[in-house]
Amino acid sequence: GFIDPLHSTGIAQTLCGIGRLMAIFREHWQQPSLPAALAHYGATVDRELTMIDKLVSACYLARRNFRLFTACAMLYFAAAHTSEQRRLAGQVPVDAAFLLADDPVFRDLVFAAWEQMRVLASQSELSPAQIADFEQFVAHGLAPYNTAGLCDPACRNMYRYTAITKT
Repeated sequence: GFIDPLHSTGIAQTLCGIGRLMAIFREHWQQPSLPAALAHYGATVDRELTMIDKLVSACYLARRNFRLFTACAMLYFAAAHTSEQRRLAGQVPVDAAFLLADDPVFRDLVFAAWEQMRVLASQSELSPAQIADFEQFVAHGLAPYNTAGLCDPACRNMYRYTAITKT
């Protein structure tokens, strides 16, 4: 699949997919379980593409308002950061989906934010309260995933945190 490269997800998603395929072939090669494992892989790729599409689409819907765009971008950054942290900690199974696409709570948050952005983008003018409400919705929804301090107005969108521990 191809999604607009706004968040540059293509190479990372491809590498995650190759890793999953290697694990499938290692475990299921020449076994009757191979078709089911490949079907599961295909379903995972579909969920990933849908997730990436919603993350990118939400940002494009928000593009006319920097605060809304920033809130939508936080969804992507939280997914990327959480995924990387979990992989580094060894908390992710080999068949885990890219960008938390297999996390139903996160997926529901992204879909709900996307739906809200569709409504907001259709309006000719937005009040400061509408913008603040959306920012709060995203920040609240990201709370369980936000170990990098995202959505903090005091940071002014400049975050120092990285997933890699410096030694």
